[in-house]
Amino acid sequence: MPELKDYQVSFIDLALESQALEFGNFTLKSGRSSPYFFNAAKMLNGCSLDQLASCYFEVIEGLNLKFDCIYGPAYKGIFLGSLIAMKYSQEGRSFPLSFNRKEIKDHGEGGSIIGASPHGDVMIIDDVLSAGTAARESIDLIKGLNANPKLFIVG
Repeated sequence: MPELKDYQVSFIDLALESQALEFGNFTLKSGRSSPYFFNAAKMLNGCSLDQLASCYFEVIEGLNLKFDCIYGPAYKGIFLGSLIAMKYSQEGRSFPLSFNRKEIKDHGEGGSIIGASPHGDVMIIDDVLSAGTAARESIDLIKGLNANPKLFIVG
């Protein structure tokens, strides 16, 4: 068995300490049963946020992934995308960030996208992938804006 990298150990520790990773009997969005459930929202506290951002950042940088903008699907992808955009900013690199609304807004700026319009090669970031519904919706939305959904990163 290969040795875990520091960011992997950090992520596992964070998931267990925050109780984001739960064990038991759960029904997933897909309807399937699972002996565990991952809820990244339980990591939403000050110290954990920086640690979580660093874990994602290390994966993305370690794989040398190239992208033009960041997209986080509602709801948990919103804070994850924001964390990654902020981490890149701290490292001296700026990426436009956007996320979707669950319901299209018909007043004010309107539309279904908040933030920069996805363009070029888009990195989608979310907490989990079970049935793939959010992934398919995100990919379709991004393609509909003439952008390329290049990467899908999950915790």
